[in-house]
Order: sequence, then C-alpha cells, then structure tokens
Amino acid sequence: QYPGAARLAELAEACAVPGRLVLVTGPAGSGKSELCEALLDEIDPTRCAVNVSARHDDPYPYLLASILEAYGFKVEPGTSQQVMSDLITHHAADPGALGRQCVVVVDDADALPLRELRELLKLVAGSALTLVLAGPALSLPAMLVLNSILGLKKTVAYVSLVVVMATI
Repeated sequence: QYPGAARLAELAEACAVPGRLVLVTGPAGSGKSELCEALLDEIDPTRCAVNVSARHDDPYPYLLASILEAYGFKVEPGTSQQVMSDLITHHAADPGALGRQCVVVVDDADALPLRELRELLKLVAGSALTLVLAGPALSLPAMLVLNSILGLKKTVAYVSLVVVMATI
C-alpha cells in the first residue's frame, strides 16, 4: 500500500462535485501520484476520467486533447487550442447531463505554466469538469496565490499529504 492510501475515499468524495478544484500536494514520496492513479478506479463509471502528466512536451494542448478524447471525440493533429477549449466548454456546460462529468487529473502540475493553469481553471469554473492538480511544488504559498486569484471557498489541509478542495 502506498503512503497516501488513507486519503483515497476523501479524495474520491471531493471529486464527486463538478466544477471543483482539488489540490493534492505533499512532499516527495508521500503517495500523490499513486493516490491519483487509484482515484481513477474509484470514480463513478458514468463519469469520464483523464490522467495526464504536465511534464509532457506541450502539456496544455495534450491535456485539452485528452479531455476531448475522454468525452469520445477524435482530435486531429494540429487542432487549435481555441477550438479544443471551445468544444470542451460547450460539451461540459451542463454538469447534470449524462456523460458530461469528467475528472481531470494533472500529475506534476507544478510543471504547468501559470498562463495555461489559468486557462484550465476557466474551463472548470461552473462546468461538469473536476480538476485535480497534484505535485510537490503546489505548496502552501501556491495555494494562497490560487486562493487570492480565485477566491476559493473551502479549504482542508493535512500534514504530509494535503488535499485542498474548492468550488470555483
């Protein structure tokens, strides 16, 4: 069993709410990646799930394409980020519609440029997407910055593996 296993039920519950941002942070070796991988098995089968690493060569377009593919779309190479964002925004606009809820897990989220993180957060706000950001550099100062930018409403923190929930 990995170190963060005790938090799985809590993380799965946090991800049950569409339009939510969930930050999973902790020191190296605390089980963040394993926890996020295990989360995919806990997600309601009526919801789609995406697990990508922000360490990809071009993470944001890769992430957008992965979300669309989870929804069942075929993404042609060279499709613009704007087209992909618009399609996700349209498809995820109704959190109550069957098959629209999707949990998006971004591992190594500290590698995601701030500009792209903001764009991703815009997609999540008020949509059927739940965003899970996992990474060691998403520490308390980064959470405070996100809190000030987004006005996050709900925060829960733990000592070694930190799970922060916020409705955007």
